[in-house]
Amino acid sequence: SLPTSPSERTASMRTFASTSAESTVFASTPTAPGRPDSPWAAVKASLPLAGERQGAVDAHASADMDVYNLLAFLDIKKSGRHGVPRKFSVDFQTSLQQKPDRIVVSKLDASLFKDSKTRLLNLALTQPLLVNTSGEGKPVANTAGQLAQLNMSDIRLDWFSAFIPDTTLSGRLRSTDFVLAMDEAGIAGITTDRPFRLSNVTVTTGDGPLLKNVEVSLRPAILLLPEGTQI
Repeated sequence: SLPTSPSERTASMRTFASTSAESTVFASTPTAPGRPDSPWAAVKASLPLAGERQGAVDAHASADMDVYNLLAFLDIKKSGRHGVPRKFSVDFQTSLQQKPDRIVVSKLDASLFKDSKTRLLNLALTQPLLVNTSGEGKPVANTAGQLAQLNMSDIRLDWFSAFIPDTTLSGRLRSTDFVLAMDEAGIAGITTDRPFRLSNVTVTTGDGPLLKNVEVSLRPAILLLPEGTQI
């Protein structure tokens, strides 16, 4: 169970910043109250200072997470970990250029790793993203074509059991790739290159199994319309 008092779950924060001629570096380490030597994350970001390329930003951020310390911070009992890996990390890089009527995002690359080496998720642009800031026309000025791709590796469902009280999950979320693309009418959509699959899904509570070895396969197509999202 989670702590009932919000103050019990308020993390303390150790933060510092340093500036050189080339960049400013920020670092932050949140810890649980009373556990200064058990940080559950370490975050670092580097933001180069403007030089000859006015309006340009090349930023890099990374974070390392200790899931066991996070579970302790959330007051989740040790028995609730259910095999969840201890170490996860995130790496994020972006490059953009501000122009009079638009922002050009030439690079955006974000990844989630297990144990600092096995990549579970990767989101990356496949062409520069043109964001219209003129107030006229479409918000995204790209022509038709693929804009970005999300690659997802196999993920074990039992990792999530630690965060669901009195419930055990098992099974796998199978690897797939999601594509964000724009059509000729300027409508963005998300599709997959192969079916999105959940295999051998079993959900068990204290009263017994709710699901057992269930297979789920679907191929979603999501349209991002001005009036809302359509699936």
